[in-house]
Amino acid sequence: MSYADRILKIDLNGDTKETELDKKIAKQFVGGSGLAAYYLYKMGVYDFEPLTTNIIAMFNGPLTGTAPSTSRLSFCAKSPLTGIWGESNVGGKMAAFLKFAGWDGVIIQGQSDKPIYIHVDENGAEIKSAEGIWGMGCYDAQKAIEKEVSEKRVSTAVIGQAGENLVRYACIQVDNSRHAGRTGMGAVLGAKKIKGIAVSYDARYEVELADEKKFEEEVKALNERTKNNFTCNMFKELGTSGYVESAEMFGDLPVKYFIQGTFEKASEISGSKMTQTFLKGNDGCFGCSIRCGRVVEIDGKTIHGPEYETVASFGSLQLIDDLKSLIEINYLLNDYGIDSISTGVAIAYTMWLNDRAFTILALNGEMLGGLKN
Repeated sequence: MSYADRILKIDLNGDTKETELDKKIAKQFVGGSGLAAYYLYKMGVYDFEPLTTNIIAMFNGPLTGTAPSTSRLSFCAKSPLTGIWGESNVGGKMAAFLKFAGWDGVIIQGQSDKPIYIHVDENGAEIKSAEGIWGMGCYDAQKAIEKEVSEKRVSTAVIGQAGENLVRYACIQVDNSRHAGRTGMGAVLGAKKIKGIAVSYDARYEVELADEKKFEEEVKALNERTKNNFTCNMFKELGTSGYVESAEMFGDLPVKYFIQGTFEKASEISGSKMTQTFLKGNDGCFGCSIRCGRVVEIDGKTIHGPEYETVASFGSLQLIDDLKSLIEINYLLNDYGIDSISTGVAIAYTMWLNDRAFTILALNGEMLGGLKN
C-alpha cells in the first residue's frame, strides 16, 4: 500500500509533532476514514465535546497520488450534529497534495483564542493569523489564503460564516468547488477558530509501488473502462445532476418533502438543461478524467454550478423549477459554507409543516362552522 508513512499531529495549545505510521495498523484500518477512526478512537474522541475539546483529523487513502480518480480526503471528528461519529470525504486537490508533501494525515487538537489558518508543507505546519479574513465567505477566504501562501501548488480548505457561527451542519469547502458536508466538520474548525488549512509541496514525494509494471497495466485498464462506461460518460457530459430525469423516472427523486411521487418539471432542473443553457465548461478533481464538475455563467459571472444533491434538495423537494435560481442558491450556500442537503431538507420540512398547519386550520374552521350552524 502506497502510504507516505508520516502523520502530522498539531496541538493548537502545544507542540506540532511528526509521528510514524504503523504499517500494521494501516493494513487493518485501510484508507482515510479507516485510519482516522483508529487514531481518533485511540485518542478518546468520544469523551470530548464536539464544539470545545474535539479533535479533527484529515487523512488521504493508500491509492491517493497514484491511481486516477482517487484524490479523496476524509475529514473526521465527533459530529456536532449527532454527537457520534462524524465523517465527510471530499475531492479536489488536497488529498493528493497532502500525499505529495509526504503526509498520510493531519490530526488537530486544542483551540485557538484568535482566528488562524494552518499552512502544511513537507516540513510540517505553520500557524498563521486569520483575523483579517474571519467573517469572509469561502470564496474570498480561499483567495486571501492562496495569495498570502503564494505557492504555485497550493490546495485550500476553508469555512464560511456558517462554520464560524457553529452551524451544526456547516461544510468545509475545498478548492473552490468541493465540499465536506453533512456532519458539521466546518463547525468543528470554527470552534477551534480555524478559518482554513492550506497544503502545498515543493519537492514532490514519490509514492513507492510494489510492482510498478503491474500497476501501470491496471491503471491503463481502468482508464479504458472509465472511457467506455455509460455512467462515467453521463457524469462527464451532464454532471451529477444528469441523474435528475432518471431519478424521477425510477421514483428516486425526492419531491415535495418526500410526499409526492413525481415532478413533471424535472427536466427543467436537470443536467441536460444546464448543459443547454448555462454551462461553460467542466471542472474536476486531481487526476480524474471524468471532470463532472460544472462551470456555469449567469449574468456575466462565471461560477461553479450545483450538484445533483443541491438540485434535488432545493429543486424538486421544494417544487422549484427555476434552474437559474438554483444556481444562485448553490453559490450562496457554498460561500456561506453550509450543507445544501441539510439546509434544503430543513426548508422543505418547514414548508410541509406550514401546509399542514393551514390544512388543520381549514379543517378546524369547517368543524367550528358546522357546530355554529
